[in-house]
Amino acid sequence: MASSSDSWMKEYSEAAKLADDINGMIAERSSFPASGPETQRHASATRRKITILGTKLDSLQSLLTKLPGKQQISEKEMNRRKDMVANLRTKVNQMASTLDMSKFANRDSLFGPEIKADDAMRRTEGLDNHGIVGLQRQIMREQDEGLEKLEETVTSTKHIALAVNEELGLHTRLIDDLDQHVDVTDSRLRICGDIHGQFYDMRELFKVGGACRQTNYLFLGDFVDRGFYSLETFLLLLALKVIYPDRITLVRGNHESCQIIQLSCRCLDPMMSAYVNMAL
Repeated sequence: MASSSDSWMKEYSEAAKLADDINGMIAERSSFPASGPETQRHASATRRKITILGTKLDSLQSLLTKLPGKQQISEKEMNRRKDMVANLRTKVNQMASTLDMSKFANRDSLFGPEIKADDAMRRTEGLDNHGIVGLQRQIMREQDEGLEKLEETVTSTKHIALAVNEELGLHTRLIDDLDQHVDVTDSRLRICGDIHGQFYDMRELFKVGGACRQTNYLFLGDFVDRGFYSLETFLLLLALKVIYPDRITLVRGNHESCQIIQLSCRCLDPMMSAYVNMAL
């Protein structure tokens, strides 16, 4: 068995997890309506992940050829990993056929089998000029057939372009719909980050940004903890929200939670001093 530090096994685990995610997404299809933006978005996301998984499998296959030179690995282990990739690729093809991607192909199939220079030279051994001309014609026919297969592959993978087009169309419609739900205003908005109990810094912020009665403020949470004036800071913001409800917006941050507050003596102790009741 490969160790936990084996990068190939780590890549394979990620690919297997992605396959499980895709299976879950395919299973969720029954919960969506037959058509509509949500159904299209879900199908596009699933197709995208299948394409990404196919690329990951190509990479795993390529890495297998380089493993013997980088680390000691037995033939049995090499065959086991090849079977793992083959089985996962079979699952990918099955998932692709579920989404009408039955002609889903990996990167290697786009260019055909690899031809080594030694093999090409070996084909000309013992041929006279007439034989070489015949071989050239045969190679040209093989290349024409390869181009036809490439054209078929490109045509069969057009679902990728269609999925991208669907996604772009959905985002375009969403952006167009924003105009109906967003109020346009000429008022300036001040966006403020973490305050963390820095009461005097917050007072300076209002001096620089402008008074609440004439300026819009958006606070992005984390009003308490770390600083020495968490209680005063939050009470002032609440008072301003009551006085100017249309001018100030407060968003709850991750520090506005019981779990975080109980771990912070700078926030909990002043509150306990001011309010004896623990439940409050």
